[in-house]
Amino acid sequence: MEKALIFAAVLVAVLLIFALRAYRHHIAGTWLEQRDGDGPLERIRVTQIGPWVRARKELSGGWHDYKGTFNGRRLRLKRRDFGVDLLTAQGFPLAIARMLNGSVMARLELQITPDGKRLEGVFYPHRVQFRKEPPKILSREYLPPKNRTWQRSR
Repeated sequence: MEKALIFAAVLVAVLLIFALRAYRHHIAGTWLEQRDGDGPLERIRVTQIGPWVRARKELSGGWHDYKGTFNGRRLRLKRRDFGVDLLTAQGFPLAIARMLNGSVMARLELQITPDGKRLEGVFYPHRVQFRKEPPKILSREYLPPKNRTWQRSR
């Protein structure tokens, strides 16, 4: 019984530290991402409750939904793509786009800079191999990472 109480106390302490570290840098707000060197700036709205983070980027034909955790320094997110029009614009046939709608298409691992103005790190896109007729997803895998930077909006 005494060991169980000690274990529970240690577990609560670890969870509390994890939750409090997330408030070291508050990342909620609007961030800007420029994927290509001369491409348009894309607005990402981020919400944060303790270590849990959610973000959304509105795009033509759909949106990207991000969910993950922030430990005070490192942000880890998985991105789900929503919108059949968005997915067909990315080159997927309509039947495959319907299958992929709402599925994980990428993940990000970003670190906040000491000044708290940028999140820098890597983006792992998903490659989806498919067959058109009959429509079927054959495989999914993460590709090598690409550098990503999010800039805090003013």
